[in-house]
Amino acid sequence: MSREVHDPLTLRCPRVGGTVTFEYCRKAGAPFCRSIIACWAVRLDIGQYLADHYTAEEIQASLRLPAQSKVQRMIELAEHAQEKTKPE
Repeated sequence: MSREVHDPLTLRCPRVGGTVTFEYCRKAGAPFCRSIIACWAVRLDIGQYLADHYTAEEIQASLRLPAQSKVQRMIELAEHAQEKTKPE
């Protein structure tokens, strides 16, 4: 199973304030969003997914990251919106 297997799934992100894909959560941190467990635990076996696709060091590093400031989140939201509006 590849890392991208759940990418099309969506849910409401409390940080972003709107709907995001699993792919967004998977790429929204170092290496993934620090809230991925809390957000996706009701829909996926997220612990197993992380264990299958990331090293223990990557998981610990991502969960240890400090929370983003509001300015950082606004920049991230603007970048996410730009990606969605790019012509293909």
